[in-house]
Amino acid sequence: MRTVEKSRVSNGRKARRKKRYEALLNGLPRVREPASKGLLLNDAEVALFCVERFGILPMEKIVADCAATFGEQRTPSVRSAYRFWKRLREAQQMRLETGDT
Repeated sequence: MRTVEKSRVSNGRKARRKKRYEALLNGLPRVREPASKGLLLNDAEVALFCVERFGILPMEKIVADCAATFGEQRTPSVRSAYRFWKRLREAQQMRLETGDT
């Protein structure tokens, strides 16, 4: 019984994280699409894991924790994580300047 309840809570948490991630992406400025999107744009769960830690932990620690949690295949490089964080900050700044919330 307890594991069923835990899985429901976990699924609800994942759904909320995905919605927050999609809301973050909707605010990103449109740029020329590269041939392949980055790992963080393709994996909402990993992106939210990183976004929740940006500005709190050093980027190297975030990437190391991500590798421990999701494995090397789903982990972005430190440089890729910095680029993603920069895009999020630029989108937030743009929303602040235009008055969008």
